[in-house]
Amino acid sequence: MKPLLRAGLSIEFINEQTIKGTPVINIYVNRSLDEEEFNNIYSIYVSKYGYMPVQIKYEQPIIRLLKINKRKRRTVQLFLLLVTSITVFLTGLALSESLFDAVIYTACFLGALALHEMGHMIASRRYEVIIDGPFFIPAPPAQLGFIGTLGAVISMKTLPPSRKSLAVIGVAGPIFGFIAATIVGGIGVYLSQLITVEHAARLIQARQAAELSFMPLMLQIIIALRGIPQGYTIMLHPLAFASFIVFIVTFLNLLPIGQLDGGHIIRSLTSPRTHNMISYIVIIGVLLIGTALIEMGSPSLGYYYTFLGFILILFKLVFGRGIHPGPANQLSSEKPWWILPLYLAILVLSMPVM
Repeated sequence: MKPLLRAGLSIEFINEQTIKGTPVINIYVNRSLDEEEFNNIYSIYVSKYGYMPVQIKYEQPIIRLLKINKRKRRTVQLFLLLVTSITVFLTGLALSESLFDAVIYTACFLGALALHEMGHMIASRRYEVIIDGPFFIPAPPAQLGFIGTLGAVISMKTLPPSRKSLAVIGVAGPIFGFIAATIVGGIGVYLSQLITVEHAARLIQARQAAELSFMPLMLQIIIALRGIPQGYTIMLHPLAFASFIVFIVTFLNLLPIGQLDGGHIIRSLTSPRTHNMISYIVIIGVLLIGTALIEMGSPSLGYYYTFLGFILILFKLVFGRGIHPGPANQLSSEKPWWILPLYLAILVLSMPVM
């Protein structure tokens, strides 16, 4: 209790209880801690004592201490990385003309996903948040109708101390991932072959190529910067397609649903109830957009958004059924509104459009 006493708090009462099977220590104090005081207390307890402090307020201020489980799941992490590497490599083989291209595709694709998670990890260490991961998520390869992976995640062992830290950790991953996708996309578009529209039609008819009827906005900008002569189209290099997928994953992560990156960012700016309401509004909005696009004659993009809507429902049911806990300092009031324009810019640039 020394850190609390050194902060000038008086301890009035201490009790221990079990919440959902987890033992906690409730310390009733004479006053609430401000942002800076709580951040200092958080740093001390997490780094020196292995406890996560949570500041809550009922009838009076309470500092709740929860023991941190610091066990790392390295075996699971390495196994998932191995399986995901295989499924992504198989997808690379389906998209490439050589084994070398498939290897480069796999390295760039997994590297971009790893950079996304590295952004979260760097920001987490900045605020002394304990994390585990990253965990890559394998999925069926292109030969079975998918893309080889559902991305990667990290597991936060402790809540970020403040609204600002919650927002920064949430946005850091998409920033890193967006930059990686832009660089890989630029290289991929530069390596992509320009072919005539007639040649493209013959390849599609022979099932040697497939038309992409929608594309992330940033990838469209990159292609426009290269320039395509009239009567020609571009046959995307596997690296350009890898950036396509990373942009799609970034867009999905930025939607404000539950514990997705966008969910963390919006929760840092809103109350739990408002955050939950926005999640449902976004899910309904995505489904309505999908339906409208189908009715307007854009079935591919419409079906994508409809499928995305059902994926978001699944995410909400599995990962976001409860209220987002927000920061460890539940009295944190300094909302980082400056992050909103950055968040919206990356969201829009990653958005799939016709």
